[in-house]
Amino acid sequence: MKHFFLPLVLLWVSCTVLSALEGTKQIIQNFMDEHAASQGYQPSDVAQWDIRSEHTSRLSGAHYVYFHQVYKGIEVANGLGQAVLKDGAVHNLGLGFIANIDQRIQSTTPSLSPLQAA
Repeated sequence: MKHFFLPLVLLWVSCTVLSALEGTKQIIQNFMDEHAASQGYQPSDVAQWDIRSEHTSRLSGAHYVYFHQVYKGIEVANGLGQAVLKDGAVHNLGLGFIANIDQRIQSTTPSLSPLQAA
């Protein structure tokens, strides 16, 4: 009987964590969508990003999220961001994303082979 409940518990925990992650990401995305233009970013600059890590402070209860910019499925070098959430809202957002990325990227196809790059 124990072996039956363990997979169910693990599934429930996984779903809960993924749900919380998606909620956090949506809160940050909504904030970026509202404030991107005032910070010099185009909507496409903040449209794709992935959470790299996150943690919650036991002392303040603030939730810290660290993420990186993505362009057409490729992680952007030095395109970093961080957000501080408290009570379900963004309290601080720091973006080091590449602005106007659509105009700056000429190709997503590698110009060097792995052998040439080595």
